[in-house]
Amino acid sequence: MNREGRARVLDRQRRRLLRAALAALASGGCSARPGAGVAAAPAPDTRLPGEYILTLRPHADPEAVRAAFREHEVVDLRPVTGPHYLLRLRRDPGLDAIRSIAPPEVLAVQPSYAYRPQ
Repeated sequence: MNREGRARVLDRQRRRLLRAALAALASGGCSARPGAGVAAAPAPDTRLPGEYILTLRPHADPEAVRAAFREHEVVDLRPVTGPHYLLRLRRDPGLDAIRSIAPPEVLAVQPSYAYRPQ
């Protein structure tokens, strides 16, 4: 398999993992007991530098979001599932900076983590 083929396979796997993680977060967030059904936070070393999961408002323009992060060299902005998008930046300013410069179209920002089976 050539380099492009491997990249496509890895990209598909990453999207599947993101969908599964978002579904798990959504189902655990509605539990009756605090903390019930919520997984422990991933280990800090599994965070993917320069990658963030953005939750956009309904009918938000992804190009407006892309423009807001232009100075950090947007590598990719693609839909994952529903209102969730994967933002990949070449120059990562950090989570706090991303949250502070996010345009009004962005409802939430969270870091992206690598999946590591136990």
